[in-house]
Amino acid sequence: MAKIKISTKDIGCIKPRCRRKLKRTHRHHKGHEKLFINIWAGVKRGKTYKELVDRYLQFRPEDVCIICDQHHAEIHHIYRDIIFEHQTKEKIPLMAFSWKQAHTLMGDLRAECAAWLREDTPGMSPKAVFTKKSKPVKTD
Repeated sequence: MAKIKISTKDIGCIKPRCRRKLKRTHRHHKGHEKLFINIWAGVKRGKTYKELVDRYLQFRPEDVCIICDQHHAEIHHIYRDIIFEHQTKEKIPLMAFSWKQAHTLMGDLRAECAAWLREDTPGMSPKAVFTKKSKPVKTD
């Protein structure tokens, strides 16, 4: 029987020096497309919406990254602030965003994720981020 060699660098969270390689992971969508899929589920229909949903469900390697629970919470904490900034700038709720505004936001989230993925960060407790009471952190 052939032996298979697997290195922990080939599995688990892709963040630099993450020690949670064998813990549960998430296929995190870098552009947080699910945000608009959920918001617009009963509102926007049509070709563009269907294309967004179809692409989301494909989990393309260029659209997702594999990260542990703590890093997943950390990137969503960062996203929350970026989303808040966009809403403040546009002065409208996310549901009222145009496709252009949504794609701009998703592009900014992807860019932040790409930069964040290169950084050595500790992660944070999912309980601190994924609760109904969590609110954007206001920055001056």
